[in-house]
Amino acid sequence: METQGIRIYGRKRISLPTPQYVIFYNGTDAEEDRSEMRLSDSYIQKDMEPALECRGILLNINYGHNKALMDKCRRLKEYAILVSTVREKLAGGNPLEQAVEETVDECIENNILRDILEKNRAEVIGMILTSFDQEEYEKTIRDESYEDGHSDGYKEGCADGYNSGFAEGEEQLLRRMVEKKLSKGKSVSEIAAELDMEEEQILHVIEKMEKE
Repeated sequence: METQGIRIYGRKRISLPTPQYVIFYNGTDAEEDRSEMRLSDSYIQKDMEPALECRGILLNINYGHNKALMDKCRRLKEYAILVSTVREKLAGGNPLEQAVEETVDECIENNILRDILEKNRAEVIGMILTSFDQEEYEKTIRDESYEDGHSDGYKEGCADGYNSGFAEGEEQLLRRMVEKKLSKGKSVSEIAAELDMEEEQILHVIEKMEKE
């Protein structure tokens, strides 16, 4: 601040740039091309004027949405095509890794993000695999039915040394995600925070992996 000639401890009001908060959304829920989100929507007392407010503009960047924006930003449009293609292949029954590999090859062939994909192929594939694993994880484990009916069962299962809160497929997905994050050097606390779980649960998964 001093290098910019701003005295943060002075009495004079400091002029600040006007902040803008934009969320780029490419999840699978149905969202409008453009919508406004307000922090106050989460406040409990709806009849009180909040002392603090934050507004964000959500832009749906899935392929087929916000055409004007996509036409102005080629990179964004190509990224949307890449994600859409992976989802189409998954819907067709392809395994995740195969779907991602084939999509990357097709994008390079069709000059879609070619320079990035050719230069950073392994990193991009790893990023996509992780993001799609997270998306699938949230759908199969962190939906409302799980929160309401299975979270207690999972914690009890951890205490008993047996993972009773997850179906077999869900447990395998969780283990694969934990394994990937461990390979990237993530700590148990970091993994637990990223997956919105308790450290004890992550440790239980790791212990089962090590025994096998």
